[in-house]
Amino acid sequence: MMASMQRFMLRTAALVLLAGAAMLGGGTPVLAATYPIQGRFAYDKGNAEEACRIGPAMDFSGDRRFDDGGGVHDYRNVSVHDDGASQFAVVDLFFNGQARGKVSYTLRINDAKHLRIHLNESGKTINLVRCK
Repeated sequence: MMASMQRFMLRTAALVLLAGAAMLGGGTPVLAATYPIQGRFAYDKGNAEEACRIGPAMDFSGDRRFDDGGGVHDYRNVSVHDDGASQFAVVDLFFNGQARGKVSYTLRINDAKHLRIHLNESGKTINLVRCK
């Protein structure tokens, strides 16, 4: 009887440790990647100067992307994979106070002033122009 009680206690302790590790793992930050571009880019509506003045825009800074054109404003980059020809497969994490999730997209650097983001899930494409 004593041996079965010890096994029960060891199993319970192991489950508690595993549950704690899983909770910690879910709450710890993921090692971030850096975006292949930096700076402020406005949603391209034809007139770059006006788009940059009025917005909306995205700011790329290290491993963070700030977007004032949607419901989520702060993204953390998780991975960037260079697909060649100035095209990158990107995964970002977000948390807006109510929801936590990730978004994957293709980032294409058309030239020094123009980017294109193609959101994988929705199929939406966003054209961006660099602000001064």
